[in-house]
Amino acid sequence: MSEELNKMKQAFTNAFFRMHDKEEMLEKGRRFLMEYSRSFEGDEKNENYTQSFWYSMHLRKKRLKKKDITYRIRFEGQDKMQTNSDAVFWENDGKNTLTEVVISEIIHETYERNQKLLYRYHKNLESRIHYTESLKSEAYIICPNCAAQQTAADLLEGCRYCRSKFRLDDFKEKVIAYTYRRSVYRKTGDIILKMLAIGTGINIGLCLLMKIFLGASFFAGLFVLMLFLGVGILLIHPIVAIPVGFSDSYVEGQRKKAAEMVRKYDEQFSAFAFIGGLDYKLKSIHYADSMKDLQGFCQTDLSGILSQYRDVVDCSMQDYLIRDFRVDDRNQVAEIQVKLRLLIDKTDKLTEKEETIGLILIKDKNNKTQIVPDGTIFTCTECAGSISLLQGGICEYCGKKLELRKYDWVIADYKVY
Repeated sequence: MSEELNKMKQAFTNAFFRMHDKEEMLEKGRRFLMEYSRSFEGDEKNENYTQSFWYSMHLRKKRLKKKDITYRIRFEGQDKMQTNSDAVFWENDGKNTLTEVVISEIIHETYERNQKLLYRYHKNLESRIHYTESLKSEAYIICPNCAAQQTAADLLEGCRYCRSKFRLDDFKEKVIAYTYRRSVYRKTGDIILKMLAIGTGINIGLCLLMKIFLGASFFAGLFVLMLFLGVGILLIHPIVAIPVGFSDSYVEGQRKKAAEMVRKYDEQFSAFAFIGGLDYKLKSIHYADSMKDLQGFCQTDLSGILSQYRDVVDCSMQDYLIRDFRVDDRNQVAEIQVKLRLLIDKTDKLTEKEETIGLILIKDKNNKTQIVPDGTIFTCTECAGSISLLQGGICEYCGKKLELRKYDWVIADYKVY
C-alpha cells in the first residue's frame, strides 16, 4: 500500500512539474511582487493568498494605520548576472505540492508620516515566495485535510471520510508566505564596504601621523591610501566571499540535516510548509495588539512580549534552524532558533534591529500534515456550529474550544535572546 501511495504521489509530482516549469513559476513570482506592492493600498482579501498569509498582512496594515505611517514598496529587476541566481524548488507533503520561488530584486521601501520621510530602504535582496496547491490528477483531488482521493464535486459536498467542507478555490495554488533577505552577493558587498571604510579611516590617520612626525608629504600618504583601496578591492572580495558563501552553505546543510531528522518520524515533512507557518506566526506576534490576535496558534501568555513589540512596523525572517526534534507520549516537539530583522518606530525616525528568538512548537504526534487547510469548516461536537482555526478554534455559538495542537504547530514557549 505504501509503495502504491508513493507511486501515486510521484505521478502527481511529475504532472505538476510538466504544468509548472521554472520560467512559468518565476513569472508568477514576479507578478506576485507587483501585486504585493499594490496590496498596501487597501485591505481586501485576496483569493490568491491563504487566510493565514492575508491575516498577518492585515495585522501589519492595522499597525501602520495606527501609527499613521504610509508605506510604499516597489521592486526593480536585476542585471542578468544576478538573475541567474533565480530558482524554483518543489516539495510535497503527501497532500499538497509546495513551491519555493527565489527571485533577486532591488527592493525600494519608504515609510512616511504626514509627508515626512521616516525611513528609506534600498537594497539588493532575495525574495522568497512560497506557494501551496492541493495534489491532484485529472479526475481526482486529494483532500487537504485527510489525504483521501475524491472528485472536486464530492469535496464541495464534504469529504466522505473526514467530513471537512471546502470551496472550489481552496484547491487553487496560493501564496502561504513571503520573506526577503540579503543574498550572499549583498552580504559580501556590505562586509567589504565596512572593511574598506575602516581601512580608509586608518590610512588617513597614518597619513596625518606621517606628515606630523616624519615630515612626509600628505600627498605621498594619499597615494598609499589610493593604492590600499585599489589592492583592497581586488583582494578583499575573494577573501570575504569564500567564508560568507561557506557560512551560508554550512547553515543550509544544517537545515537539511534537521529536516531529515524530522522525516525519520514524518516522512512527508515539508520544510517549505513549515517555514510558511512559522513566518505567519512570528509576523502575527510582532503586529498583534493583544493575545486575542494570537489565540489560533499560541498556548503561552505573550502579553509582556507584545508590549515590547508595540512599535514594530516590519518583521522579516532572515534565518531559522531546527535545533532539536523529538516525539513524546502526546506531541511532536520542535525547538527552533530564528533570526529576524525588525523595523521600529521611534516617533521621528525608524530604526533597524536584529532579534534572535527561541521557540518550542508542539503538535499532536498523530498529525503529520504540514498545512492547515485554508477553507476547512470544522464542526463543533457540542452544538454542530462552525469553528475556524484562524479565529482561535473557538465555536462562535457555544464557546467550545478545539485542542489546537491536534491541527497545527502551536507555540508552547517563546524567548528573546
